[in-house]
Amino acid sequence: MSGPSTTNYLPLDSDAPSVFSITLMNDRIFVAFTMLLLYDHIITLDMEIEWIWTFVKGA
Repeated sequence: MSGPSTTNYLPLDSDAPSVFSITLMNDRIFVAFTMLLLYDHIITLDMEIEWIWTFVKGA
């Protein structure tokens, strides 16, 4: 009686390192742009409150 062989697994595709690298780069770019958008929103929130939220319609 023999068990399953552990040597039948295929190695990773030869493109796997570049795919992982591109995925990591895309994730970092997404985080950077999200942080930039959040930073911009935080530093301009006071102007938005002053100019947009206090606008009286019909005045």
